[in-house]
Amino acid sequence: MSGQRLRAQFSRLYHHFNGEDTDTALQAVADILVCTRRNARMVLSKLEEHGWLTWQPSVGRGKLSRLTFLRSESALREEQATQWLTQGKIDHALACLDHDATKLVTLIQKQMGPSTQNGRQIVRLPYYRQLEELDPRGPLRRSEQHLVGQIFNGLVRYRGNDRIVVADLAHHWDALSATQWRFYLRPGVRFHDGRLMTEHDVISSLSQLATRRFFAHIASVTSPGRE
Repeated sequence: MSGQRLRAQFSRLYHHFNGEDTDTALQAVADILVCTRRNARMVLSKLEEHGWLTWQPSVGRGKLSRLTFLRSESALREEQATQWLTQGKIDHALACLDHDATKLVTLIQKQMGPSTQNGRQIVRLPYYRQLEELDPRGPLRRSEQHLVGQIFNGLVRYRGNDRIVVADLAHHWDALSATQWRFYLRPGVRFHDGRLMTEHDVISSLSQLATRRFFAHIASVTSPGRE
């Protein structure tokens, strides 16, 4: 049974009993769901597996069973809408919330910021237009430059608005000549996936920059450990 079909069955039960726990019979549940007693029992079992309700069958002829709701219909709607938002399907999320834009905005705000899913760190933020690839090596708009500054690190960076160069990935540096600089990398720096940064990563990044027009003045990038 699909998740959408199961939520519809839950909604029928929830509305019929106004979301209140009740004593009822399996046949009554079957009538509400418009199915056989066997199918009604299967649906109740599935709903229990999802943690949406509990069903305590009666013992003895003529006795009623106990139906207890563990989730509200609105909570399930928000949960489904959240799943749609995670997949970027805003229209589906809005429809799931009965096209209530206020609820959608509230739900989106809850999803903003950093989070962890399946061991991965994820940052969500609203933006007024589609973003292209955030490549710090190419020309960027001011807004993209701000985002890149939050994601990537350089050997050095500017401190605040005073444009003073301070350490970043390099903890200090020396001017060996008028055209040669040596940077000393901070130890123990790791990428977002946990991989340790090495001088090879820096050489590769700066060498690729040298192919760009604005960085054509870079003659070569080497490491003393590779000489």
